[in-house]
Amino acid sequence: MKNFRDPGIRESRDPGIAIPNVDISKKTKRELNKAKFSFEQKLAEKIKGDTKSFFAYVRGKTKTRVLTGPLEDPNRNVIDGSKDMAEVFNEYFDTVFTNEVGGCMTEVLTVSDGIELSNILVTEDIIRKKLMSIRMDKAPGINELVPRFLVALSDEISVPLSIIYNRTLREGEVPNYLRDANVSPIF
Repeated sequence: MKNFRDPGIRESRDPGIAIPNVDISKKTKRELNKAKFSFEQKLAEKIKGDTKSFFAYVRGKTKTRVLTGPLEDPNRNVIDGSKDMAEVFNEYFDTVFTNEVGGCMTEVLTVSDGIELSNILVTEDIIRKKLMSIRMDKAPGINELVPRFLVALSDEISVPLSIIYNRTLREGEVPNYLRDANVSPIF
């Protein structure tokens, strides 16, 4: 008669000891799925305050990667280097902005429209509320001020900012230092 082994029992090195066969791979897989589910639940609960973690996780789960390039410059030359492609994008984005002649803004509204920007008043409360609503997970702007810094100092900087904005609206001219923009693609 053949010796059929019990599938629920696993033999150890010692022939006299029988060890119950717990399907270790199934148990491990079940624990990993629980941990993954718990991690995803925590991400979903914190999505309002921590969007970077959520989107980094989602981006990591995608099967395909979207790559930029190669590009063609205006002379139909193929550009495939990252630095060169960034320069092409920067030149293109630079064409979108208006070039002011003599440092004056171009006229958009006419007197016949009946709208005057001098009637607009930017209060400290408006600026403070806008500063407090800045998302802390965003990168600093061209002035290299971190959003956390702006939120922390919103009470102190709302007064000078309201003076600058109201003066700009009253005089109809934007100071040169407020016109700076550094547009550079990140890919």
